[in-house]
Amino acid sequence: MSESIGALSEIYRDSDNGGNYVKLANITNIGEISSSRDKVDVTEYGSTQKKYKLGLKDHDEIQLDMNVAQDNSELKNLISDHDAGVERQFKIILATQPKRQIYEFTALITNHKIIAPLTEAISMSVSLQPTSVIVQSDEV
Repeated sequence: MSESIGALSEIYRDSDNGGNYVKLANITNIGEISSSRDKVDVTEYGSTQKKYKLGLKDHDEIQLDMNVAQDNSELKNLISDHDAGVERQFKIILATQPKRQIYEFTALITNHKIIAPLTEAISMSVSLQPTSVIVQSDEV
C-alpha cells in the first residue's frame, strides 16, 4: 500500500525550467516521496559468508491524483510534457509544523490516465519519475 502526503500540501511545476513555478490546481493526492537502493552481491570466491554493498540510489515514482477541470491549463501542460518527453523541475511543499518542508527535483512524466466513473468526478492520475537528486529543505 502506498502512502500519501497530507492535506494543505502543494505541488508546483516550473513552466519554463527557468524558475517560474506554477501551482498545480485540483490536486487531490500526492503520493509518497521515496527512494530505494538495490543490494549488490560482492562476495569473494571462497568466502564463507555473502557480502553486499548498496547500489545506486533510485527515486521511486511519485503519483499525483487530481480532479479534471476543462479550464485547467496546467493539466494540459502535464500531458504535453509527457507527450514531448520533457524533463521539468517540480517543487512539493509539505504542510509540516513548525516549518514547511520543501522537496525540489527534476522529473519525467512516465504515464497519465483519465478515470471517468459514471457517478463521480472525472479524475486524472500522473506519475513523475525523478531524474535528479531530490533536495529537501525547510522553509525559512
